[in-house]
Amino acid sequence: MEKQNDYLPCEGYLQNLEEVDNNGIIRFTDKKSSLHFFAIIENPNTVLFRSEGYKEVKSRDNGIKSVLKNIKIEKRFKVIKEDKYYFLIIKAGNHQEVARSCPFNKALEAEALKAKVLSSGTTSTEVKTKAPKKVKPQSFLDDKEYLGRIRIKDENGDNTGYVKFNPPNGLYYYAVYNDDDSLYLKSLSFESEEARDASFNEMLNEIADANAFEVKKEGQAYFTILKGKDEAVLGKSAPFHSFIDAFKTTPQGYPIAITDGIF
Repeated sequence: MEKQNDYLPCEGYLQNLEEVDNNGIIRFTDKKSSLHFFAIIENPNTVLFRSEGYKEVKSRDNGIKSVLKNIKIEKRFKVIKEDKYYFLIIKAGNHQEVARSCPFNKALEAEALKAKVLSSGTTSTEVKTKAPKKVKPQSFLDDKEYLGRIRIKDENGDNTGYVKFNPPNGLYYYAVYNDDDSLYLKSLSFESEEARDASFNEMLNEIADANAFEVKKEGQAYFTILKGKDEAVLGKSAPFHSFIDAFKTTPQGYPIAITDGIF
């Protein structure tokens, strides 16, 4: 594992990814050494440049400012060789190294990173990093937020028991209503309409399958859960006071209609 000066191995910088800023920079404190570091990342798996450890947060933040200033200037870059590896380093105006790349086996690989950062050799282009998308954990709304929505109509123009909606929080949801407009199942949140609709379609395929349902206790309440083939939660009921009350809402628990008097 490569260790140079006060730099961590590259994989050591892939932490605190949820705090990446608009410049693709992450900041963190190494628990073992208590030193403060930063890195410029391209995606959650790729470090472009990394810092040495700083004893003070203020010094680390000044290092970031220096990198953002000097990364625009072609002459601030230099390819160096240490041991058997090549690195692309960024220097400040006083020629002090302020960041370096991960190790490369060939000098040409380091030069390629330089060309990428400088965008075909220009000296005024910002580094082309893209911060990894922050994925919000899926969650449910309060039951009342699913109610009172406009029902989806079928091919004949009649109301179905399904609704889809996109509230002000920017996320996407669906729900299944009972005949009396009460809530039968509610969906988790989705960050895109496409993801919501994919789950909705899977829900339609599974909702009649008794084996896709389970009753789960959370705290003092019981809930009916509809799951997909990969155990993804496709729907969750409103709370019930007992297991039996929840079970009766599943296909296995539906009462059997007697139509001819024969038992």
